[in-house]
Amino acid sequence: MKIKEILDDLLITGNTIAKIAKEKVRIGEKKLKEALHNAGYEYRNSGQKGW
Repeated sequence: MKIKEILDDLLITGNTIAKIAKEKVRIGEKKLKEALHNAGYEYRNSGQKGW
């Protein structure tokens, strides 16, 4: 699965990083967060939330 697909899935209401990690990517939530961070993405919690 490509990063773009993961980020698009996260925009859908109800999808969380944990849900995507478990059902689509089949890795742990922490590993997926680390992979996104290593690829240069950061989670923003203020303003417009998201990766």
